[in-house]
Amino acid sequence: MIFEDELSLRNVLINPDFEIAQEGTSFTAMDDDTYILDGYAYYKSGAMVHTGSQATDVPTVAESGSLSKHSLLVDCTTTDASIAAGDYAYVAQFVEGYRALPILQQAFTLKFWHKHTKTGTYCVAFKNSGSDRSYIAEYTQTTTDTWELATITVSASPSAGTWDYTNGIGLQVVWSLAAGSTYQTTADSWATGDYLATSSQVNACDSTSNNFRLSKVWLYPGTDDVDFLAPTHTTQLADCQRYFEKTYNDGTDPGTATQAGADVKIPLTTSWLASNPEFTVRKRTNPTITLYNTEDGDSGECSRYDFFSTHQADVSCTAFDPGERGFLFYGSSNLTTSDQIRFHYTADARLRG
Repeated sequence: MIFEDELSLRNVLINPDFEIAQEGTSFTAMDDDTYILDGYAYYKSGAMVHTGSQATDVPTVAESGSLSKHSLLVDCTTTDASIAAGDYAYVAQFVEGYRALPILQQAFTLKFWHKHTKTGTYCVAFKNSGSDRSYIAEYTQTTTDTWELATITVSASPSAGTWDYTNGIGLQVVWSLAAGSTYQTTADSWATGDYLATSSQVNACDSTSNNFRLSKVWLYPGTDDVDFLAPTHTTQLADCQRYFEKTYNDGTDPGTATQAGADVKIPLTTSWLASNPEFTVRKRTNPTITLYNTEDGDSGECSRYDFFSTHQADVSCTAFDPGERGFLFYGSSNLTTSDQIRFHYTADARLRG
């Protein structure tokens, strides 16, 4: 019996229909290097300012052949009408080397639905881990604010250059909103250097009316015309948790004041509490751990409760020696052996450009 169509497993991208949003569903005035939804990061250099969010505007079943609930929206809130040579704005997914292996050094295909306010030519860049090899492909938004399908076939990636085929960045997939001349080259061949677009790339940051939407993103080996098929929600979540995990319930943002789903430990003495929380999914690499107080959501703290769940005090806690399976944890103040220490945490092992 087949529980999940094998075609969905050919997609090397995670969160391909933007279902997973562990850190939140909306981010205003995003800084450079901001993860919006799981797997998708925003980068910029210039005066432009954007809000990123999980949107419900999606292609219809009649248009796309399948039902999705969410898309990625990048909304321009402050313009950059004149893109300098070194300016850029883009959304990227960094594909881990292990995941990218099935498509590298052979032809591969990227398909996605796009709905942009500004019409014209846009670019997708494919780059290696060292950003010393780049392939630029163009696509067109023909009609404003209309869902359209792009299909991009890329020739085999070169063996030359800096490539990571293990747990680092195996392939960068970049959707450009704007790119200055420093990052421009010609289309449809692998170039030596760090590029984002061609000179035909529109400036989608020149109006606060500009919206940039993506849906149903599909990156797979070969050149066949393959329909989009999303993995199950459970599979998508596990894929995302390899890079970022939280103890909070699905739909609850990190830093929320809540005890639901919190980790609970019992002090050994009045001056010492030690434990080793384990992750749901083994991480790509040793992650960064952030602890959260269940009472007020403050980071770097835990809470002490009696067995009637009455808050007694904040507790100084520390996470240390994180590994792929978990981390060590201790508290050393305001402890009582008859009480409980409760906390939430996030584990961040995401790839960054």
